[in-house]
Amino acid sequence: MLIHNYPRGRIVMFGNGVDGICTSNFLIPGTELLPVGVLAVAYFITLCWLFLGISIIAEMFMAGIEKITSQTKTVEIKDA
Repeated sequence: MLIHNYPRGRIVMFGNGVDGICTSNFLIPGTELLPVGVLAVAYFITLCWLFLGISIIAEMFMAGIEKITSQTKTVEIKDA
């Protein structure tokens, strides 16, 4: 067990003894100990990045929908 004390809190890391402390590419330990301004900027940049990705994917879908709906066929209906 590894304990680090910081002004805003503490980080406790547990390991299984064989491989040491578990590291992850997705979970970053201690991010909540960063200053609030740094976290706000990081979250804002991440949010912009996600919205950019969603807009690119939505634009691809809209191109497909426009192509499908642009194909028209004239149908004549005669009165009895």
